[in-house]
This record gives sequence, C-alpha cells and structure tokens, in this order.
Amino acid sequence: MSHVRNRYLLPLDAALVTASALFFYALRFEGLAWSAEHRMAAAAYATVALPTCIAIFVGFGLYRRLWRYASIAEVQVIFVAGLSAFAACVALGAYILPALGIIPVRVPLTVLVGSGVLNIGLIAAPRMLMRLGGWSRVHRNLQGDQRRVLIAGAGTAGQTILKEIWANPGLQMHPIGFVDDDSAKLGYK
Repeated sequence: MSHVRNRYLLPLDAALVTASALFFYALRFEGLAWSAEHRMAAAAYATVALPTCIAIFVGFGLYRRLWRYASIAEVQVIFVAGLSAFAACVALGAYILPALGIIPVRVPLTVLVGSGVLNIGLIAAPRMLMRLGGWSRVHRNLQGDQRRVLIAGAGTAGQTILKEIWANPGLQMHPIGFVDDDSAKLGYK
C-alpha cells in the first residue's frame, strides 16, 4: 500500500459501495423486511463484491492519482473502472455466486444495475470535489505581488501552460490572457 497516495479514499469507497448495494436492496424490497434468502444473498454478495470493486479500483490507479489536478482523462478512468467493477459485480451476483451455491437466490438485477450505476457517481464525487477544491484554492492564491503574464497560443499547448501555472502557485504568475494568431479563437474563455 506504499504506492497509495489517497488512503483515505479507500475506506470512503468501501463504505459508499456497500451503502449503494444495501440502498438498492432496500429500494427493491421497499424496506428492510427481506426474506432470509435475500438477507443471506445480500451479505454474501457484499462480502465478495466489495473487495472485488476495491481491487479493480486499485488496479485502475484510483488511489494513486493527485485528484486536485484531475482532468477529463481521470474522469474517463473513473468511468472505465466503474464499468469494470459493475461488470464484475453483475457476474458475481447474477451468475457465479448462485452457480457455486454460495447464495440461495441470485442478486436481483435491479440491485446490480442500480448500485453499479450509482457506484460510478459515488466514486467520482469525492474525487471531483477534491479537484474543484484544489482549483479554487489555486485561484484564491492568484493575487498579491505575482507577475502578470500573457500566454502565447490559445490552443492545447496554451491551456496546458495555464493549468501548469495554476497548479504551481510558487511560480508567482498571474495569467491575464492569451495571444494567438488564429482570429477564430478571439473572445473565447
């Protein structure tokens, strides 16, 4: 676990994944009065699905990234990791655990699909909040005796330079705009 940067996200993810499955079980059966078979299935499913999901998230590097600098690429990683965990949980709950006789009934599809979709949002939410918090902290630091700078090029390279300036307040730079020879980019933010 020494390569894990965000250790605090792991127990949060574990709690959210478990809560998601239990929430959809309660929703499916309109309360907490589940039959003995479904209580056993829910317990066994949670016992197996939780470490499976966490292992998939570790494999996709969700605990190694610096989320306050996250971009669209990291959101895509969350989405693919969530879909992979969803597929593994469907296989476990609907096919593998019942076929092995570990649970007497298969996990209802509404629980599998609902919790799988919700898990993607629940896994993304704290990471994107970290991202938003990191950027707002950077923007608050853009004041004082910093040098005002113009960035040459308003395309991808210019945006990369802007992100780098925002991510490193120690540079003491305050970007005030872009200059570009492409008139089509005039006025864009």
